[in-house]
Amino acid sequence: MVHADDGSWLIGDGVNDPNIPGATTVTHMWHAIEGNSSIQELATMLPGHVARRNGGGAEWRIEPLAWLDE
Repeated sequence: MVHADDGSWLIGDGVNDPNIPGATTVTHMWHAIEGNSSIQELATMLPGHVARRNGGGAEWRIEPLAWLDE
């Protein structure tokens, strides 16, 4: 889960490549929360940060975001 510097949110599964044509979608955040209620815990995460965890039920780890091309 990424809260980008521009205020946008990005959600990935850490496994599948989101760059493959047709692999991404745009949706309202509530649809993502309906599918995974733990995302709601990240509502106060500041822009410029990323949250990761080691599978469902694990605790979220929040750290500053560093893009791979930086």
